[in-house]
Amino acid sequence: MRAQKKDFFREIRKNFGRFLSIIFIVMLGTAFFAGLRSSSTAMKYSADRYYDKTNMMDLRLLGTLGITDEDVEDIQETEGVETAEGAYAVDVICKLKDKQLVIKVLSLDEKINRPVLTEGRLPKDASECLVDAGVPVTKDVSIGQKLTFTAGDDRKPENLRRKEFTVVGRGYIPSYTDLERGSAEIGDGSTDAIVQILPEAFDMEVYTEAHVLAKGAKQMDTFSESYDTCIGKLTEKLEDLGERASERRYKSLVDEAVDEAVAEAVDKAVKDAGKAAEEELASQMPGMEIPEEMLKEVREKAEKTAREEATKKATEEARRKAEEAIDEPSWYVLDRDKIESFVSYEQNADRMDSLGEVFPVIFFLVAALVSLTAMTRMVDEQRMQIGTMKALGYGGGTIVGRYFWYAVLATMSGGIVGVAVGEKFLPYLISTSYGIMYTGMDEHLTPVNWDQAILAIAAASASTGIATLAACINQMRSRPAELMRPEAPKGGRRVFMEKLPFVWKHMNFTWKSTIRNLIRYKKRFIMTVIGVGGCMGLLLVGYGLKDSITEIAKQQYIQLFTYQAEVTLDINADEKDRQKVLETAENREGVTDTALIARKSVTLLHDGNERDADVFIPQKTDDIDNFLVLRDRVSGERWEFPESGAYLSEKTAKMLGVSVGDTIEVEYESSDSEEEASASGGTAEKKRFDIKVTKISENYILHYLFLSADEWEKMTGEEPEFHKLLINYDKKTAEEEDSFGEELLNLDGCSGFSTITNLEKQIDDMLGVLNDVMWVLIVSAGLLAFVVLYNLNSINILERKREMATLKVLGFYDGEVAMYVFRENMILTVFGIVFGYVFGTILHRFTIVTVEVDLMMFGRTISRESYIICAVLTIGFSLAVNLFMNRSLKKIDMIESLKSVE
Repeated sequence: MRAQKKDFFREIRKNFGRFLSIIFIVMLGTAFFAGLRSSSTAMKYSADRYYDKTNMMDLRLLGTLGITDEDVEDIQETEGVETAEGAYAVDVICKLKDKQLVIKVLSLDEKINRPVLTEGRLPKDASECLVDAGVPVTKDVSIGQKLTFTAGDDRKPENLRRKEFTVVGRGYIPSYTDLERGSAEIGDGSTDAIVQILPEAFDMEVYTEAHVLAKGAKQMDTFSESYDTCIGKLTEKLEDLGERASERRYKSLVDEAVDEAVAEAVDKAVKDAGKAAEEELASQMPGMEIPEEMLKEVREKAEKTAREEATKKATEEARRKAEEAIDEPSWYVLDRDKIESFVSYEQNADRMDSLGEVFPVIFFLVAALVSLTAMTRMVDEQRMQIGTMKALGYGGGTIVGRYFWYAVLATMSGGIVGVAVGEKFLPYLISTSYGIMYTGMDEHLTPVNWDQAILAIAAASASTGIATLAACINQMRSRPAELMRPEAPKGGRRVFMEKLPFVWKHMNFTWKSTIRNLIRYKKRFIMTVIGVGGCMGLLLVGYGLKDSITEIAKQQYIQLFTYQAEVTLDINADEKDRQKVLETAENREGVTDTALIARKSVTLLHDGNERDADVFIPQKTDDIDNFLVLRDRVSGERWEFPESGAYLSEKTAKMLGVSVGDTIEVEYESSDSEEEASASGGTAEKKRFDIKVTKISENYILHYLFLSADEWEKMTGEEPEFHKLLINYDKKTAEEEDSFGEELLNLDGCSGFSTITNLEKQIDDMLGVLNDVMWVLIVSAGLLAFVVLYNLNSINILERKREMATLKVLGFYDGEVAMYVFRENMILTVFGIVFGYVFGTILHRFTIVTVEVDLMMFGRTISRESYIICAVLTIGFSLAVNLFMNRSLKKIDMIESLKSVE
């Protein structure tokens, strides 16, 4: 056994290159396998820690007629509730430098939804505020700056005690971690930023909502089934409480309305009765002075009778009117699954799970395939040594164990290193890349995922170990005398090209030999094509992701939205002021065309699916094609703007499950109901209409429904409010664009100015971090390709060492011998590239659909340049390996070919 151990370690030193290559290739495979499959767990773990640290609400309760202090007390006393707090929310307008923003003002909870400070401190009195740090529009707001909130004009918002607040801090709001801030009941229907103030700064009789922390939920994983079960049980209890609280609130409001109406009616009836009694008494005693005591007695008697009769009559009438005027309230108990940023983050983490089901498996299989080949070849080339050991009396277990533990040691070494690197590096990289779209999550934790680590190492060890055992067992079946003789080379056979004499006759010896060898060594042919094709496919996915993700801004804002700038008109300004903005823009030097549009936030519904979107409504459709291209993504066919029906953006149609010809439901807030929204927590009335989808249009960013003004008015009975001006102008420098924007923003009727250049930059910045992920994938695939080619070439040379020596004896120069071998490698590489094109294109499509975020549709095509680059890189790797292996060919001893087989 001591000799066996020495020989075992001697074998490792002797073939250290092979041992190291197995370690490296297994390391790459297991790193991607365990790392990518652990990314979802790491993302969710980091998010759960963030939610726990900020005490993000487990439940949010909304009441259509508000929530009272008594309701909050009842919620707090409900079994399973740890903490309950009432909260306020109101939408206001804030003029911030050159923009008019829609701000959602939230009350700062004492214990729940605690913001993460990035600068300054939390508000301490009713005149201070905390500004949302998670959106770009507030980046220039400084500590100490005063913000003025209005109701759309210069009036103070009726739900706030003051209109001016001093900024004392900036921070991230835990329930708003993505870049969207939800809808609003004023302005253009969408919220630009969040501001938090103390509850005493609000002037409201009841809360607009309540926030709840569930008892014991903080100790659970928020994405687990146990958490869902816990919250589900509490939700049922609070829904039951909500029914009782709604009845109490309804009765309270009705009684209050009845008391006011009765008091007013009785007061009037009493006054009228007293006056009538005095007049009647005076008519009965004309010309006489009536004693004061008599007048008082008659008046009181009349008033008493009138009060009793009026009270009875007015109470019945007032109650009837109150019950008709006041709608019965409802409570809505919303869990974290109704928080848009929470759901979006969970979906993106789940996408990593989906990606981990296929992508790393392919990476791992390519690595395992080559490892298997290397170990199988090692056993085959040492058949003489196995035969010798068998003849000397060594047992089968001892002989097989030598190779089995060699394979397992190399595989486990590579697997352990790969898992350690992969589970720390890849999840962190992916988590930080997504972090640019989810603000506030400053910790990107990467706990060890033991399940995936063990699975990766076990799968790698099993694949190489089983293959090694199979190869050894196959050899052990032979007798020692057979094993001690070299294996007879495979016999040649006629190839199909020999049936094409006009081609075959014009080939020289080396080309004929090359073709015969390619067909004779079918196993090597398949292994090389699959190995190179897999690596080529992974490279293509990396470059394809770069094409699909980083180019969407240009696709959207150069090819589809072809205007250069967008002006937002102040909807609260006078018509005269808005008209001045239009005239100034149209008369500006260099402006070639303008178009007025309306853009309104709506909710689209179809077959149980729903999606927030913007309705795009041009004032005139005849020239809108100068600003907007509507087309089919696949065929490129362009369409006119729809006069009837509607066009739907492609990603939106996919998420809703809509096809051309389907009818969708559009839910919107009418202009009238927005103005009449209740100050006590009520929301604007939701209205709906159905419309047929006539086309599905190419679109990459946000969700759109394209509709004509006539069709909107026909469906809603309301005229669209055209508050956006699209502008085309001759190519401008950045200074000229800034000057143009400054000129318009100085006008009272303008509340915003943005250029397509800035939009492109914002999107490129947002997606730029994903380049890190792409380059990791590209570099890893390149390294895998190099190692695969090295192993396969090394095996090829070892298998044909005697053949190479014979060629040298026959007079072939080193270069000719090298070309004899490497020509085959290059041909197999070309076959691998073709296979990689097909495999990579399919895998790219799957990857894009999997990693796509809700607000964007990534491109579906890979550029021609990427195909060329990937092919050139793969060929380059093959050439580099050939040059590296050329040294091995030069070292082949010609005497080997003259030795007897015996």
